[in-house]
Amino acid sequence: MRFHFYICGDSGSWDEYNPFYVLSLENASLVIEKIIEKPSTIDEIVSELNISEREVIEAVNRLLKIKAVRVRVQDEILEPNFIVLFKEDVLKIATATKPLGFRLAQKISGKWDNIGDKLAKIRCAKSIDLRKIAYAIIGAYILDLKGLTVLEEEGLAICGEVKPGNRCYTLYGREKFKEYRHLIDGLFWGCHSSSENRVEFYSFGDHTGSRFSLPDVELRKILKIEYDEKKLRKRVAQILLEIFEGCFRIEDIETSLDKRLVNLLIDMDYITLEDGDLCLKSPIFIEDDQSYIDSLVKELKPIIKESVTESYKILKNSLRFITPMRKGYNFRLIYIEIWHWIFGYANKFLTEKGYIYNPQRKKQGEARYMAWIHKG
Repeated sequence: MRFHFYICGDSGSWDEYNPFYVLSLENASLVIEKIIEKPSTIDEIVSELNISEREVIEAVNRLLKIKAVRVRVQDEILEPNFIVLFKEDVLKIATATKPLGFRLAQKISGKWDNIGDKLAKIRCAKSIDLRKIAYAIIGAYILDLKGLTVLEEEGLAICGEVKPGNRCYTLYGREKFKEYRHLIDGLFWGCHSSSENRVEFYSFGDHTGSRFSLPDVELRKILKIEYDEKKLRKRVAQILLEIFEGCFRIEDIETSLDKRLVNLLIDMDYITLEDGDLCLKSPIFIEDDQSYIDSLVKELKPIIKESVTESYKILKNSLRFITPMRKGYNFRLIYIEIWHWIFGYANKFLTEKGYIYNPQRKKQGEARYMAWIHKG
């Protein structure tokens, strides 16, 4: 495929209203890419794709059902009904957002004495590199998750639109090009999460590859066993929390399953084995840490608010000629994507200057990321 499709919001169940399900269908992906490249009639699509009229109509109907395409009444031409960014658009966004990201990072680093004092009070700071804690709290919780909240509070972004099938999301398309992976290397802007029994599993990093962590893979598939995934995750959380509390040791392992889980957690970089002792390698946040995290949010929220407001005004003008703007899309639909570039660059600057952790690629094909857990 020439384009990558992604959303902001919730795509819902894997059914005919799920955009990823629809776009995973061969003819649907062929048709939508053709329409992106050149809005066309059904007859033109049939002619150029060399598939039957029935197959084209079926694919078009699937795309119409999720409102991914629309029909121009005057000439019956089908065109995309979502934001598409082409190579030239991405390059313009990258160029325009880089200085704003650096400016945001400089404002944050200017307050690092206060930030560092609060980070040091997080309980796992006794055993975990403070930069890893900063990476999770500053990079993911505050710049990413809280940043998106600020965008909505300030009315600067639309983070999801009402869609058929009782869904709420915004669909995006981005042209693939070979320089993209190098362009986003070290832009830490993607937060994945899942939860089990009041424990949140997080991973955060760039999008240069896959992630081998609990929000991103199924344990039963990795272990190649028939076992309830929820029970596996619950046991993993228990093991990590017991290691954190100092009450789980190698000699405490009694089952073959626990042994395999411990080895997997070592492989995933959650823990390490040092002189026969199991030790944390990634952060664990607990209820007692929340007041310090909230204090850091309070400390940095004014900086984020200033940054998102200032950047919105600058970029709405400087990016007025990118494809979605020329096609009449609301800039607030695009700004959520643009904010990721801004704080991604900010995180890159903070890692390069040593304020926050700089994760490296561990395996071929993997992204640069870090994983952790948070007990609520």
